[in-house]
Amino acid sequence: MTDFLVLPVQEAVAWLRAWTDHSWPMTLQEAFTIRDHLGWKPAPDDGRFFTTKLATDGQEDGSIDRVDDHGVPGVDFPLSSRALPPQWPQAAPLTRAAYPQYIQALTTLWGPGQDKGERDGVKEHRWVLPNQVSVAITGQDGLINAHVHSPHETQAYELETYYKEKGYE
Repeated sequence: MTDFLVLPVQEAVAWLRAWTDHSWPMTLQEAFTIRDHLGWKPAPDDGRFFTTKLATDGQEDGSIDRVDDHGVPGVDFPLSSRALPPQWPQAAPLTRAAYPQYIQALTTLWGPGQDKGERDGVKEHRWVLPNQVSVAITGQDGLINAHVHSPHETQAYELETYYKEKGYE
């Protein structure tokens, strides 16, 4: 079993900005270049899946979404290790402390974003950047994740949210 790790705030911001500051739409090869630049190790059978230094027992912990007509839709990666059951008592206070630090650093960088609240023990905060890339940070006891979505995916999410709010489910 590996130690439970939480990424330092400045490194988390650097990981996020490697994706958000890149031009979109993005090809799969461009995504692989960013993945490799960050030192993430591709899975041997499919480079869309990768292992970061936060991986629990060397298991793949991130993924690049399957490319569609609009390029890479997004990427998901951890900002902490995934806590195994024996680590939960150690991990919970670390993730509870780190999550608001990430939100504060990103709020300083991008503005307040939108606090999506907490559902089933998972907190979420979301930003839509001027380039229409969106970022969601999710946090729960034992895991913090980042989700970066392309402008096309951001637009689809915003449209879906609009129609749900209007009652067109």
